[in-house]
Parts: sequence; structure tokens; C-alpha cells
Amino acid sequence: MHKPLHPFAALLLLAAAGPALAADDPPPQAPAAAAADPYDDVYSAILEGVDDQATLDRVLDTIMTALQREVPEMAIVEDARPGFLGELRTAMRPVMSDYSARVMAAYRPKVLKVLGEELTVDEARQVAAFYRSELGRKLLGGAVQHFDLDETMRSAVRNPDAPIESDTVNADFKRIGVQAYLALTPEERKQLDLIASQTPALMKLAAAQPRLTALRAEMENEPPTPEENARLEAVMTAAFAKLED
Repeated sequence: MHKPLHPFAALLLLAAAGPALAADDPPPQAPAAAAADPYDDVYSAILEGVDDQATLDRVLDTIMTALQREVPEMAIVEDARPGFLGELRTAMRPVMSDYSARVMAAYRPKVLKVLGEELTVDEARQVAAFYRSELGRKLLGGAVQHFDLDETMRSAVRNPDAPIESDTVNADFKRIGVQAYLALTPEERKQLDLIASQTPALMKLAAAQPRLTALRAEMENEPPTPEENARLEAVMTAAFAKLED
């Protein structure tokens, strides 16, 4: 039953960067046939199946929840001024989106290197074809619906000076993978199990998952640039200034 979860969780790690955000207006994807690099095409196939805006919203919600749980002052302010965190979320969105787009671009060559070392060209094409199939798209859609990096975000907020560990990232993505799998109908799960058993390329990604998890953890720990930090500080300053109105 659980065979498809490992390769799916591994590939899901490719679909989000930094705090799992995507640019508000990503450039249009090139047609699959035009992809010269089969490993880049795997990456593109996954991103094509991910709703950027829905993923962004899910992660921003997780960040706000982590702030309210882990920072007592934030909870107090939200209780005194309901809607404060919602306003902060809206103001943070473009900054975090730009940060994520930068991190994703920086790490894409590293991810492709791992895929190139783990999959043959034919296997990469099989994986890309699966994630462009109706079932592959539904699986990715379920992942977006259940995209909740609760442990990762709580770790970041609770210990801002400590690195986020790979085990923390892996736990979140494993949970997302299980939830996406269980969101399928029983018949779809049987179909997915059969596809996995007949497509060794999908199962080979299980061996790559530790390497992809490590990359994902590096993304989470990627520091903002001075300009990004300045923008975040400006957002926070403006948000708290409104409390005095």
C-alpha cells in the first residue's frame, strides 16, 4: 500500500523552495517537448502540477499559526487586535515570494544533479510522464491541499538561530505524502500501487530521498539577502505602527 509514498515524497521536495513559496507571477512553462534536459523536464512536470498560489497561501497560513503558537507576544497582539496576523500575512507575501523564487532558482541545478545521478534518461522521462498524467496531477493537487510544513515552521520560529534539521523537513513531507495518497479514492490508490510496481523509476527515487531532503533543508536554512531582510523589517515595522492608530 505504501510503496508510492516514498518516491512521491521525494519528488514533492522538488516542488517548493525556501519556505515553500513560489513567485506570484511565474513565467509560463515551456512545452514538455521543447525540454532539452530530461532531468529538468522532471522538475518542470512537477511544477506544472502545483498550484503556486494555493501553495503560497498554505505556507503563509502555517507561518502565521507558528508565530501565534510560539511567540506569546504575537498571540497577545492578535487577541487584542483581531486580524493583525492576517494583515501581516498579506504584507509579507510579496517579500517571501521573491525570496522563495531566488532560492528555487539557486538550488535548481543542485536538484537536477541529484536526479541525473539517480535516474537514467529513460527513467527521467517515465517519471515526467507520470506527473503529467491525470493521476499524477491529482496526487500533486492533493499534496497542495494538505501542504502544511508545521514542524518546519515551528522549528524556525522557536529556534531562529538554529538550523532546521533534515529530519524535521522529512517528517513534514512524509505526512504530506501520506495525506495526498489517502485523499485518492480506493480505486486510484490501487492504480497508483500498480503503476509504482510497474515503473521502477518511481521506486528508485526512494534512494534519492535522503539527498533531496538534505537539499530541501539547505533551502530552509538559506538566509535572506540584506535587501530581503530590510523589506521584512519594513513590513514588521509598518504592521506594528498600525497598532498605534
